[in-house]
Amino acid sequence: MTRDGADAVLKLPPTRAAAAVEAAALRLWQASGVAVILLADDPDCGALVLELLTPGTPLGPGDCAGAVAVAASALRLLHRRPPPGIFPQLMQQYDAAERRSWRDASHEVEVLRRSAPPGAALLPLARIAAEQLSRSAPNTVLLHGDFIDKNLLRHHQRYIAIDPMPVTGDPGYDIGLFAACHPPAHSALATATDLAHALRYPADRARRWTAAWLCHQACESWRADSAQLFSLVTDSAVLSLLQP
Repeated sequence: MTRDGADAVLKLPPTRAAAAVEAAALRLWQASGVAVILLADDPDCGALVLELLTPGTPLGPGDCAGAVAVAASALRLLHRRPPPGIFPQLMQQYDAAERRSWRDASHEVEVLRRSAPPGAALLPLARIAAEQLSRSAPNTVLLHGDFIDKNLLRHHQRYIAIDPMPVTGDPGYDIGLFAACHPPAHSALATATDLAHALRYPADRARRWTAAWLCHQACESWRADSAQLFSLVTDSAVLSLLQP
């Protein structure tokens, strides 16, 4: 609770550097109406004080048309020209995501004693696709960086983006991540296409980013639609998108 009695959320990002980058992005998005409001921050201890969202429920599965509308409305305002020298490049964050996916795949085999998930074998192709897409980006914007369902929370009558991992680069990075992570898996490429059209972004690039992120999603089996996801990443439609 703030001094004036308003409910608030105290967030402690993993490092002070991460807190500083998140605070910088939230300040840029302050007037957008689609990002959580930063009420205060303490750079010395890396703490953020954020508005409390009500009821704070995440965007749910299914209803792909509704999800695309929510995502498009948010990304139109979040994607903007980044100021120089503040935010890292998207491939730095992609590297971290790749390391997590390798760990997830190892956990499936070594701890859960399951077969190797199909996404792991495709991570090298996913990296090539991500690198090629990043180098050929049609424009560079400030990205949310973790634009998925759980980071879009209901606040009264609209959805607000929280927990950004801000980087700069190709808008398709956010589009593809959202499409790959929003269930059901079989709708991922269609979701990417619809979202790309809504944002006037090349649909072929959006589908390729989605294919790359689907490989990451298919490195673990926590999703309710994991069987469907595992089948999808070995389908010719996705494999053809991953080819250099």
